Amino acid sequence: MPTLQVIISLVAALSSETSVTLKLYVHDKALAGAAAGLAGETVVTIAPGSMGPINALVSVDPDAQQAGRTASQMVYPAHYLSVLSDQVMTTQVPEYGDGAPYFNLDITQPLNVKLKPR
Repeated sequence: MPTLQVIISLVAALSSETSVTLKLYVHDKALAGAAAGLAGETVVTIAPGSMGPINALVSVDPDAQQAGRTASQMVYPAHYLSVLSDQVMTTQVPEYGDGAPYFNLDITQPLNVKLKPR
């Protein structure tokens, strides 16, 4: 099973332990209205005072589907990563801004994720 390496760094240290859920989705760009399929998920705990880097691995399910199709069956397959936490949010996401998911991932390459306190 392939894995996506996520390297997390923070722009400011946090005062308390923080859980961050990383959710990887697969979607077909040709099906803009259909809900994306969950292709992987992991939870990362960030210790107080940590600035990173924190390495996380998200296992990519090759059988994950959107509208009954796996990535290998899609017209324009793509992946994106959502970062969910009550205490931090993404920052410096190219083209989309703070709080946005990381779109159009190459899951074979490491992804650098920057987080900032909410």
